[in-house]
Amino acid sequence: MKIIKKTIFILMTLFLVLFLYIAVKGDFNPERMKVQTLILGGRIIAPEAAQILDRYTSGSGDTLFLDSGYFQKSPVVVNAAKKLKVGEKVKEVKFIQDEDWRLSYALNGFAVSRSPKGYEIKQYIVFDKTKKVYTNMDLKFTKITVKDNIAHCYPCKPFWAICRFTTLKE
Repeated sequence: MKIIKKTIFILMTLFLVLFLYIAVKGDFNPERMKVQTLILGGRIIAPEAAQILDRYTSGSGDTLFLDSGYFQKSPVVVNAAKKLKVGEKVKEVKFIQDEDWRLSYALNGFAVSRSPKGYEIKQYIVFDKTKKVYTNMDLKFTKITVKDNIAHCYPCKPFWAICRFTTLKE
């Protein structure tokens, strides 16, 4: 119960800070406020996803190199990568969100390859514009659904997200 109250408090505080920032700046747009709340909240819950959303909505389209800390121990990544021999590649790894919530916020439909130097995960990031694709977010006390097209309230630029690491942490 304490974690639920703490999570609600953190999210409400982030929302309030963001609201005040936007109000002072004079650029109130409810969709942009939701995106910024996702980015700020994501920095705590799923930093990789926050980086991806931030890059997509305000970036240059340059490749984003993600920290390997979480990816090399993700059960989905480990299961896909441990089967690979040097020189092999899986073109697309897809999974159900509840197999790895944190990974699902950042990547889903990624490629994984193995070289003599280690492993590489990559995905071309482009959010859906049709209002048909969505992401479920598990906040432990409730789940919310966010449509991917919400990001397009900004002038978005697709890019490659890449993560490299030498070993898996099972």
